[in-house]
Amino acid sequence: MEFHSVQPIFFSPTGNTKKYCTRIAFYLGLSLEKSIDLTYTRTRNSGKWDLRGDLIIFGTPVYAGRVPDQIIKVLNQINGENRWCIALVINGNVSNGKALNEFVTLLKSSNFRIFGAGSFTGMHSFGREEFPLALNRPDAEDFHNVQTFSHQILKKMENPGITSPKSLEIIFQDPEIDYSQPHPQYRACVLVPTIKRDLEICITCRECFAQCPTDAIDFTTLDIDEEKCIRCLACVRVCKFKARQFDLQIPPALQERFSQALTQRLKPQWYL
Repeated sequence: MEFHSVQPIFFSPTGNTKKYCTRIAFYLGLSLEKSIDLTYTRTRNSGKWDLRGDLIIFGTPVYAGRVPDQIIKVLNQINGENRWCIALVINGNVSNGKALNEFVTLLKSSNFRIFGAGSFTGMHSFGREEFPLALNRPDAEDFHNVQTFSHQILKKMENPGITSPKSLEIIFQDPEIDYSQPHPQYRACVLVPTIKRDLEICITCRECFAQCPTDAIDFTTLDIDEEKCIRCLACVRVCKFKARQFDLQIPPALQERFSQALTQRLKPQWYL
């Protein structure tokens, strides 16, 4: 099994998933093919994704314990051309839910061969100083873990007896998700009812417009289309002047889960 090149592919509205995918590609030390950034609508809708790497590092954040709806739609169209793939899901230190199983299942259905898979943690979309959920993650410990994972990928590559990822076929089973039902990520508006813009602070630079992964922000008015907004809060994160603000309302049923997430680190998991 010979690998000469690696190619990162990612959906990364706030940058966490991109960091992990590109860091693994760097650690592997293979020839680097041009990344495919699926964050923006124009790329996802293009239908043209130039797969070139012998090994694909495919990453997605976890939204409501699932693979984001935006990536599911891409995977329903893309052809992996039987290329080997590392599946990465990046959680916000709350839960992986079904995301890793779902992602592996979708990738296999899209004609990727699963060489390995892992889940790691990045700063939660809701994270901020007053609610420090995975604040400033990934950090040094996270990058140490991902370096260990990368070294284990290299060792597997060097094993001449490995021809198929049968162990992963056993570990990852179809999560049996009903895709006819609305994606739970759209219920995030319950936790973040509105995203506000302080007109006295805003300088109309339109960085929030440029960063929005669903084209939910109007170029002229900078108003948010509530039907398109997925509450990734990339617009809040990108604003240098903190003109974008949001109120977080944790319902009683989720308060214990979020309280634990504020004080405990989820352990990374990986499979090879």
